[in-house]
Amino acid sequence: RKLLLKVADVMTVSDLPIIKLDDDIFNLIKVMTEKNTGVVVVNDQENKIIGVVSSGDMLRVLRDNKEYSGILIKNIMTKNPIYVEESLSIERAEKIMKKNEVTCLLIKEDFRLKGILQASKC
Repeated sequence: RKLLLKVADVMTVSDLPIIKLDDDIFNLIKVMTEKNTGVVVVNDQENKIIGVVSSGDMLRVLRDNKEYSGILIKNIMTKNPIYVEESLSIERAEKIMKKNEVTCLLIKEDFRLKGILQASKC
């Protein structure tokens, strides 16, 4: 069954977790908990994707800092997230995640977020 599934079949396309570049860590925590997700997409002022922040990124920041106010997303995000086509097979998407040691892949359309594929959905 997995051989026949495509990214489009299981990716999340609604209520996507998005924050802005200049948001702080408190807004990141709010969005992650409200959306019940382990990854948040970072957009610039024109709503173009410029990075992601994972729950692992957030936990490392919390571990390494005693004071959290003033921690901005632009300083902790991962730039250049990995994108795939929605027509890609789930099997291939899993291999890409494993190779790159990530738990999600982004699907974009015209530089804007179309969907997110999380490892837990594969």
